[in-house]
This record gives sequence, structure tokens and C-alpha cells, in this order.
Amino acid sequence: SSGDPGPGVNIIGEKNLESGAEEHFNEVSRLLSILGLAPNVRFVRNIESGAIARMGSACINLLREPSLVSVGEALGTCLGIPAVDGFPTGLTGTLRFLEDVGNASDRDWSAAYADEEVRQKNLIHEFSDLSGTRVRFVTGTCPDLEDLLDQLGMIRDDTGIILPVPFPFPVGTAG
Repeated sequence: SSGDPGPGVNIIGEKNLESGAEEHFNEVSRLLSILGLAPNVRFVRNIESGAIARMGSACINLLREPSLVSVGEALGTCLGIPAVDGFPTGLTGTLRFLEDVGNASDRDWSAAYADEEVRQKNLIHEFSDLSGTRVRFVTGTCPDLEDLLDQLGMIRDDTGIILPVPFPFPVGTAG
């Protein structure tokens, strides 16, 4: 039916006290939807006991972060469902996520990838006035942040404007 959200993806290991957890879930849901997928069970965030029985109907277990690989392997053994390790962070990481989830679910990800790439280019264009801005980070950096700075044309400089590094790093293109 046209209202069918598509095959389900179990979301494994969200933290109940994580800052921005619902925003992260909403962005992951958006990314899954452009692949024709939908969240199935959120294990263990706000889970009801009856939902556990639905876990075996999913096509993928999406792990909140790579440190949950052993959980993904155990669930894969029990349920026969492949795991994708980690919510997408950064622009490049988001595109890689679409490819990884598409491959794990045997879905063609090329159109979703192309659409998301256009979305990202439009978003970067909206912030084009930041190009050339000199910035610095008090707490260090990460590859996703360096990638974002490069794409925005910002310059890392010890005398630049101080920017906080969010933790956890925002999820997806919307993050």
C-alpha cells in the first residue's frame, strides 16, 4: 500500500539521556525513508516489552555507535540480520551511511545518494557567507568537523573565533 513505510530497521543502543536523541532519531528516520526504509524497533530507548518480538522482522540492525559492534554481532547471530555500525555524522559520513545501509539492505542507494548530495550542496550554499571565516576549537576537532570546515571554506586558525565542538557530534545532514 502507498502508506506502507517500507521494510523496518532496528535502531540499537540509543542513549536515554543523550542530548538531541530525538533530533538524531528524526534525521536517521529521514535518511532511512529516502532509501524506502523505516525504523522498526528502538532497542532499548523507550521500548515496550511487546516490541522486542518485532525485532526479527527488520532487514537491518542500525547501531547507534561503532562501540556496539559486539551487540550487533550477537543480534545478527540470533536474528540473522546484518548490522550497520554507527549513526551518520558529517556530510561525507551521511553519504557513506546511505551507501552502507543501501548495500546492507540490498537496495539501490544511488538516487538517495544523489538527492542527499544536492541537499548538502544547497545547504552549504546557504552558508556561503562563512567562507574565509577563521575559527578555532578549544576541545580539539574530528574528521567530520574538518570535512565540514573544508566544504564551507572556513579556515582553522589559532586566532579565529572560538567554536564549541558538540558532543555527541550532530547526526546527518540536518545536524
